[in-house]
Amino acid sequence: MVTGMFSAKIYHMEQQEILVLDGTQGFLPGTAAIQRICSRGLGVGLDRVILFTGTEQHPSFRAYTTDGVETELTSADMRVLARSQYDIEVRFTNYFIGVLRELDAAAEEQATA
Repeated sequence: MVTGMFSAKIYHMEQQEILVLDGTQGFLPGTAAIQRICSRGLGVGLDRVILFTGTEQHPSFRAYTTDGVETELTSADMRVLARSQYDIEVRFTNYFIGVLRELDAAAEEQATA
């Protein structure tokens, strides 16, 4: 039974699929989670992830590669953020968010071991 969902939007820009997530909704993915989300075999299959981490009054964003590495926002990212309509909306179940959190926790534990 699905008890809740987390919405995100996928945009197509310059032959890339870019996911925009609202990181203020209680889930801020780490490196392992971003890698899984971007995976074409196990996740959604993306080229970049942009996280909204600010407020309506003070918007801020973080961009990540498929490897989960934070990078500077590109001109394509800025054009995506300027668009008013989305191409595809995806919804992550609480179960999938739980899997992503477990991946991040395991990766963090492994990094500190």
